[in-house]
Amino acid sequence: MLLLARLFNIHSIRHSSSTRDFFANLKKLYRSTTSDLFMASNHRTCFVFDKDESTKILIQMVYEIPSTKTRRKFNLLRSVDESLSQTIRRLTANIEQAAKKTNKRRDKKQINGASHAEQSVIIIQLLDSNNQPIDESQTNKYAWLNCRKLLINEQSYDVEYNAPGRTLFLFSKSIYVLF
Repeated sequence: MLLLARLFNIHSIRHSSSTRDFFANLKKLYRSTTSDLFMASNHRTCFVFDKDESTKILIQMVYEIPSTKTRRKFNLLRSVDESLSQTIRRLTANIEQAAKKTNKRRDKKQINGASHAEQSVIIIQLLDSNNQPIDESQTNKYAWLNCRKLLINEQSYDVEYNAPGRTLFLFSKSIYVLF
């Protein structure tokens, strides 16, 4: 409904329904709306997908970098047989790289040119349903299956394993409007 309201506010249906511009704009607005909804709604949820017993798992989360308060979406595609410690090292490296990049942009915008070389240590823990840390020697499949909470420094995320995905919207090729 939000998508259609945004679409009607921007483009009049009687002027653009017969052209391809209408559908191009519809697709653009749909893409921007779904990405905005993902960034807004999943702020404190980490999704882990292992569909149909595949050899890889997909880890998706949105992390807020504390120094700049900017949010960044992370997607990690890791092997099921890989140890959890290796996955945690990769996630830590990705977060450090993103924080360094955003801090670098912030430092360029400062007038005096003073660099804030803040290197905070990133601590990542996975907790089970009893709030006990999960052993890092386990494989990804069993560790993420038993995980209920992901802690990154002071930020806490609920872990959803094989949560239902988004549905695919198919749009018709023609829209008829009668006045």
